[in-house]
Amino acid sequence: MAQHLKGAPHNKIIEAIIYRLEKCNEKQNLWVAEDLHTADGECFPGRGNLVSCGSRFCSQCVSIPSRRNAKIAGYALDKLKHRDLRFVVLTMPDDALSHLSLLQQHDVFYYAWRLLTTKSKWWKGFVRGVIRSNEFTAKLDRKNLYHYHTNLLLDCPYLPHLTLKQEWTKYLKKSFKHFGIEWHCPTKNGFPDVYIKRIVSKVNDEKKEISREKVISELCKYATKPQDWDFVPIEDIAEIVKRERFPRMFEVLGSFSDVRPKPRQNAVNEQDNYCSNLNAKTYVHTNPITVPKIDATSNHFGRPPPKLKQKSLFRRLRDNEITIKQYKIEFDFTAERTKRFRKIQLRQRYPFATFQTLDGQSF
Repeated sequence: MAQHLKGAPHNKIIEAIIYRLEKCNEKQNLWVAEDLHTADGECFPGRGNLVSCGSRFCSQCVSIPSRRNAKIAGYALDKLKHRDLRFVVLTMPDDALSHLSLLQQHDVFYYAWRLLTTKSKWWKGFVRGVIRSNEFTAKLDRKNLYHYHTNLLLDCPYLPHLTLKQEWTKYLKKSFKHFGIEWHCPTKNGFPDVYIKRIVSKVNDEKKEISREKVISELCKYATKPQDWDFVPIEDIAEIVKRERFPRMFEVLGSFSDVRPKPRQNAVNEQDNYCSNLNAKTYVHTNPITVPKIDATSNHFGRPPPKLKQKSLFRRLRDNEITIKQYKIEFDFTAERTKRFRKIQLRQRYPFATFQTLDGQSF
């Protein structure tokens, strides 16, 4: 992906992302291990990276939110009754959007989704909870390069198929009008495709039923398959990179918010590499790399001064507060400190495991 990005027009943000991707996938940053153990004492081999670049384009880092989302979806399926859960796929008429970039197609879809969940009285009165995961696939043999859709896990007693199609089409048309796109849907009834499946333990009819494991897989493969980025034009990737915050692709709403798994004590968190046995305040995760600010103000009432929001390294680069050369120097410094701390975490979490980086160094 770093090589693919090098074909984009020169931009300091793209250059910074390329640098992060290359550092994240260096051999000395990737590790493999034997005899890792679960909370129940079962041993297994594993792999990971010491420093996470946090980029959506990185195949190493994109698996971290995917595993976290799979845990949320699996926990929700275990806690709620299967007879009240439905797996739903919402799509758009792709051909009408073939002239739009990937990010523009996302904006059209997301605007329609927000209208559906906030304006539809039927939706509010019928659906109790939602786990949403947006996804796109890219294929060269289609008129529209992208097929943008969303996978939903809904908590509702019954879901009338025709009503859902009518409601989704209604707000999708409003979204098209909002963005000045002519509505054209090639299906016979004029509705975009909407699929509803029951969640069962044993699948007998693949058109109407889906297994629990398949639901988790569909919800948590996280936006796209890594190879799909190879088909995305470099102009579309550059447009995504320039946006300061990538659109939210996974969302938990309603009744599912109450059944989130609680974090285990004394366990390493996959997202921020936090370990409660260590002084985690000295650890800085490389996704939101920040530079501490000193607050010299005093408080006459004896209260500690309010915490100041720390600017990320990316934000400072965007705001022209540092050059790309300074960015690389600060990134390297923080990354080396993170590697040392991460090695301590891993050794303490798995004292009987053997760790080795891909360049042959043991720790």
